[in-house]
Amino acid sequence: MAVAAAARPAGDAPLVPPGYRVDAVLLRSAWRISMRAERLADGAMVVLKTVDAPYPTRQQVAELQREHRILQRLQSVPGVVRLQGLLRFGNGNLAIETAWVGRSLAHTLAQSLAEQGSKPGLPLAQVLELAAALAQTLGQVHEHDIVHKNIEPRSVVL
Repeated sequence: MAVAAAARPAGDAPLVPPGYRVDAVLLRSAWRISMRAERLADGAMVVLKTVDAPYPTRQQVAELQREHRILQRLQSVPGVVRLQGLLRFGNGNLAIETAWVGRSLAHTLAQSLAEQGSKPGLPLAQVLELAAALAQTLGQVHEHDIVHKNIEPRSVVL
């Protein structure tokens, strides 16, 4: 199987699979990056999650493969991001492609802080609705014998 070469722009720009244009970096950690991107073939907005290195380690690639397998198992659960595929590119790198669904809770809270100043936050009714939906989704995830170990505002998508 041939693997398409991926270009890495100058600076600290992310490594992007061929056929995608990055619109925004959503999250960057020690070795991962999540990006909102346009799939050039059809103009669809997607999220790409990949190793943020031109030469990923076997362990990093294995962790992305594991995450992909978990997402495959959870596709029937409402509230879990919709998996679009697993892309191979570059020097053994992988990218998990999911549907673009919206902004993170962290972004929404930061926007609230900027707009409301000293009294940031969401209306109580919205907080309760969000909490109930999150609890229901996590309950169904747990029914699949999976524990999400990173529940925080930046990993909750509204």
